[in-house]
Amino acid sequence: MKKDVCVIGAGVAGLVAARFLRPHFNVTILERTHSIGGVWRYNKGSVGVEERKEWTTPMYRNLRSNLPRHLMSFSDHDYPDTLPSFLGHDDVMEYLESYCEQFRLREAIRFGAAVTNVEPIGDGAWSVTTGTGWLWSSFGTARS
Repeated sequence: MKKDVCVIGAGVAGLVAARFLRPHFNVTILERTHSIGGVWRYNKGSVGVEERKEWTTPMYRNLRSNLPRHLMSFSDHDYPDTLPSFLGHDDVMEYLESYCEQFRLREAIRFGAAVTNVEPIGDGAWSVTTGTGWLWSSFGTARS
């Protein structure tokens, strides 16, 4: 029987962690916003619009990565060859969406679940509470 594991955040690290944990564990990804992508999500000027569950990121409209795409790709999922070497945030977001689709990660994500507390509850088990009061507990927690 697979143990339950919680990954906090559906950014790049959280998605990759969940992808590699899923063959061995029942994975739940808790994401405070309503989208994947973490810092790669561009909010188009929604600074401070918390009531719509949008948070600021360091992303700006014309940002280009300073790493070539072949260094940014995951070992099991390539960027399309048609993209430029230095990617914009929209290219990265499309890539992350396709990664979620390829590995069926979206079904494991609970959007709008801002984690407010994580604490051990004994015997290797953890309790994770979200801002909505939702409580998750398990025998192991992986943080991204």
